[in-house]
Amino acid sequence: MLIFLRGLSYLPLWLLYGLFSPLAYVVLRFVLRYRRAVVTKNLRNAFPELSQAELKRLRTKYYRHLAILLPEVIKSLSASQDELVKRVSFVNPEILKPLTDAKQSAMFLAAHHCNWEWIGLTLGHYLGAPVDSLYRPLHNATGDALMLASRSRFGSRPITDKSAAKTMLRRRKEFRGFGLVADQRPNPWGEQYWTTFLNQRSSFFVGPDRLARLLKYPVFMLAMRRVSLGYYEVEIVPLASPPYDEDQENIVELYVREAEKAIHQQPETYLWSH
Repeated sequence: MLIFLRGLSYLPLWLLYGLFSPLAYVVLRFVLRYRRAVVTKNLRNAFPELSQAELKRLRTKYYRHLAILLPEVIKSLSASQDELVKRVSFVNPEILKPLTDAKQSAMFLAAHHCNWEWIGLTLGHYLGAPVDSLYRPLHNATGDALMLASRSRFGSRPITDKSAAKTMLRRRKEFRGFGLVADQRPNPWGEQYWTTFLNQRSSFFVGPDRLARLLKYPVFMLAMRRVSLGYYEVEIVPLASPPYDEDQENIVELYVREAEKAIHQQPETYLWSH
């Protein structure tokens, strides 16, 4: 399957949209009714002020977003970094220059918003160093292989969530970026950070705060928005920088607040089905 998808990825993106997006929309929304109850519940909780008609329109836009995202993820398997950089514009890349000049590694947090896969594939161009993504392996073998193949490009060496601290410590003398899509729910038996997120009591990994303090890395949020079909903008938002002390606000909390701002600007492009 991965070989088949890699072959498809060499098709022009406009053709991939035409081949997959209309069909994917119909299948996801009307045939499979993909996680419809979860999507509806999450949207209702996040936006209690919206009417039923408004929630329905937002849900429809979300399924259209999923249908657009599928061809873009496939294209990630073969698109050159130059091609992706043309599609993902960082609006304030000058923030990264001090890191590049000092060869200072840093942590970059994103959300499952817009096309988070393309953030990881383009950030290294602006940073001037490879970006290693921290990830939790997917239960679906095909999906996991697809994500890993995409995220391993351009010098990246992805890191599983279970080995994050050990691996980052081992690489601390290298100049690299470490990227984490940090809005996943942690395992219930592990340590969790609890806060209110999109009007719901939610738990988060404690890793971003613990790892930044341990490694003395600055931390940034990458807030993305879709500009047009196949094109995005990313704003780099500084969250925290060393030296850290006990009075430093929890970095996860800072991240959550910035993630909420980005999601509210373009809610249809958030991953409401999880």
